Amino acid sequence: MARERKYTSNLLLKKLVEYYELHNKVPKTYEFDKSNNLPDSTTYNHRFGSWNNALEKAGLNINRKRRYSEQDLIKILQDFYEKNRRSPSCRDMPSITPFVNIFGSWNNALKIAGLKMNEGRFSKLWIRWQHFCEDDTREIYGNINIKTQKFIPLIGYPDIIIKKEKLIIDAMSSAYDSIHKKRQIEKYSSLDCEIQFWCLFGGREIKNKKVKYYYIKNIIRLLQDNSSSEKIITRAKNFMNFSENIINEQGHYDKKQLIKILKDHYIKFGNIPAYDKLTNIEGFPAPATFTRHFGSWNKALIEAGIPINRRRIYFKEELIESLRKHYLKNGIIPTSTNWEKEKNIPALSVFHRVFGHWNNALVESGLQKELRIIKNEPPKKTI
Repeated sequence: MARERKYTSNLLLKKLVEYYELHNKVPKTYEFDKSNNLPDSTTYNHRFGSWNNALEKAGLNINRKRRYSEQDLIKILQDFYEKNRRSPSCRDMPSITPFVNIFGSWNNALKIAGLKMNEGRFSKLWIRWQHFCEDDTREIYGNINIKTQKFIPLIGYPDIIIKKEKLIIDAMSSAYDSIHKKRQIEKYSSLDCEIQFWCLFGGREIKNKKVKYYYIKNIIRLLQDNSSSEKIITRAKNFMNFSENIINEQGHYDKKQLIKILKDHYIKFGNIPAYDKLTNIEGFPAPATFTRHFGSWNKALIEAGIPINRRRIYFKEELIESLRKHYLKNGIIPTSTNWEKEKNIPALSVFHRVFGHWNNALVESGLQKELRIIKNEPPKKTI
């Protein structure tokens, strides 16, 4: 409650708008909750009744979720395969969130749909790592259950389950922090098991008391302490050497190097670097490298002194006020056609985005009633 009292309603709405301008997307509750510099989503719920109410007050579109069944998602995947004669990748879908929520992961969704997993740059490495983790746990614990054997309702497919130890092991190519992983932890926690993430590469860990991270060096030590066979210890050391080579090939960048790269690109080509157009360009760091260091692509551009494409955001009250001022100044109800000809006012598209339709904006501003009086039209009956 103390955190809520810090903010006025206008300041809360301003925070939503600023987030939209910086990231070019409507904010979601978890994005505010995981940030130390932004109000909690519960603050918005207390102040405005709900998160969506706050978004509407700020003039932003509501994030609407479509509900998919398991059969719906399988059909989407299979229809894509029939049309394109290949398995879809994550990039082929507007969002993989419904697939991850229902099937546990994108690859599980492909498997259940009867499709072959795509073999990207590191997919074979990931598969080898998965098999190694399974062999490793068999070496240490004996009998295990792996995800291809059993689907747990409302939980999904844990990679490895060791029942007698009450232990779940999730094999990951690298550690990462995402809302999907956090939800996975919540689901696994309901089984009252310890959770371990076995990772080949480092990354960003999720801070959770129920989760432990084991990297390749930890796993080698675990095998040695267990007096495991020399064969599997050698396999582990080969993975460690391979991962180190991959890291060295990719190179490590600090913020100063990344800022210089962005500035050089901007000077050379004279345009603002676009996130989606710089993927897989030889000699250019992956765009995700910038978001990892700076928090977002636009923040990286700002740090480099490069202008970002900002779109002016208007509060709903501002738009209503602009309509009323126009009416008081000119004495006529503005039409959408006339409004487009005016200068130094919000664009017509802004009204359509916020209100859905020009007439809706007139109704909310109280001008629609005036329009009926001028035309001698009787007011509509209300029930």
